[in-house]
Amino acid sequence: MASVSNVVAMASALALLASCSTSAVAQNVQPSTRDLDRILGTWSFDDASAADNGASYRETGTRTCALTLSDTYIRCESLGRAANGTERTYLFYFNYNAVDRRYEMLSLHSSWSQSQRFELRIMPDGNWHLHRGATPSADGRVNRSNWGVVRFPDANTMIWETRLNRNDEPPDRWTLSYIDTARRIR
Repeated sequence: MASVSNVVAMASALALLASCSTSAVAQNVQPSTRDLDRILGTWSFDDASAADNGASYRETGTRTCALTLSDTYIRCESLGRAANGTERTYLFYFNYNAVDRRYEMLSLHSSWSQSQRFELRIMPDGNWHLHRGATPSADGRVNRSNWGVVRFPDANTMIWETRLNRNDEPPDRWTLSYIDTARRIR
């Protein structure tokens, strides 16, 4: 017959083994587009230029994000109206690119004909960092690199800060250009 101390030791060993195998399983989880689910739903947004931007811009509207293409992408459609009454539509497609082993975002805008591709990183604090390198534009100019941070203060709030590269400083010191504050409607 087993002693109480042997039973306790055996139970402790089994608990330790179970926790190790659970964490091993968690570590082997493959990244997927579903890791970005926190943006699913319908949002009202207010996108405005920051004080340091040197421009006056404000757009409000609705953004709807849903899984698409057999759940391999999240498609966000934004319908916005600027303060001057101009309306536009823009799309973001988010996914995990298994070939390049990274999260990405593609943006398309009705107000101009160039697509933009961003690398997206999920940070340890749960925030997202988005980066786009310098790209040529249709009129021969070079669009500056930009870097964004998307913060999620709670389940129903998303704050997207975009910085433009106007100097040789690290990205977190680039000029804050736009702040998009979104609140979940449903």
